[in-house]
Amino acid sequence: MNTIRFSLVLLIILFAGASCSKKQDDVTADAGVEVAGIYSVTQLRTEDGKTYSIQTGYSKTMEVVRLSENSVDLTLEFNEPGKTPNRVHITDPITLKRSGQNITLHAPSGSQVGEYSAKILQLKFTENGQQGTMIGNKP
Repeated sequence: MNTIRFSLVLLIILFAGASCSKKQDDVTADAGVEVAGIYSVTQLRTEDGKTYSIQTGYSKTMEVVRLSENSVDLTLEFNEPGKTPNRVHITDPITLKRSGQNITLHAPSGSQVGEYSAKILQLKFTENGQQGTMIGNKP
């Protein structure tokens, strides 16, 4: 009887230890690597929630370059038919913070300026006093 009890206690300890061990899925991925890439902006969302598609012939891209595990560099490019492309480089690094499967992007001031999830980057912007969000996809 003591042998059975000992065996049961040993099995319980082994299962408890196995369930507490760190799984491969629990390892935090490098947020900089995950967010880095070139995104094609497909939609613009205004502060009142209306969403607009990018007009045919126009293109907007967001290029994100990894600086570190929690920091990226950002360049925006706007192309209009018949005009020279306009590139805007954000001079200050963008800080990344992971929250579950999502990664939020923060300005040096600490304010949230964007969010990344499942190869979709949403980046806040202000143009002519109006606030909005650019929504881009990464292949």
